[in-house]
Amino acid sequence: MGAGCGGFGVSVLGLLLITGGGETGVGTDAVLGALLGLVGGAAYVVYSWAAARMMRGGQGSRAVMGAMFGTGAVVLLPVLVFTGGSLFGSASGLVVAGYLAVIPMGLAYMLFGAGLRQTSTSVATTLSLLEPVVAALLSVLVVGERLGVASWCGVGLIGVGLVLVSTRR
Repeated sequence: MGAGCGGFGVSVLGLLLITGGGETGVGTDAVLGALLGLVGGAAYVVYSWAAARMMRGGQGSRAVMGAMFGTGAVVLLPVLVFTGGSLFGSASGLVVAGYLAVIPMGLAYMLFGAGLRQTSTSVATTLSLLEPVVAALLSVLVVGERLGVASWCGVGLIGVGLVLVSTRR
């Protein structure tokens, strides 16, 4: 358990460095953003725990993911109605929305659900820290962003933390 907790701590430190390694906002917007990020993270942990619990109770991973995302879609429909006008105003908006629904959401979370059947919730959730690493690397390779030293250190720490978590006995 020590390596797992240590790996988690190192990964969180890396996450803080990777997200705070560039210019950041100041004032109430930055505080509100940080608080909303914490609420989102807590919701993600509850989601992962609930999904794993249902799967360990005998439900299939695709059924669990489908039920969770289907319910989420219904709950978010009013948001789409009030804010999604520009999304449906062009063919490119529809293509982007379709891509986001199928690849990053549908496929990725079906795979995440399959992973939850094979590992503990804490390991699966910690492994999801690869997401900001991939985003940072793509921002450098595709968009041409430049990461600061702190962000690169964050990438490395997340890697070290993930190795510690995934190799614990």
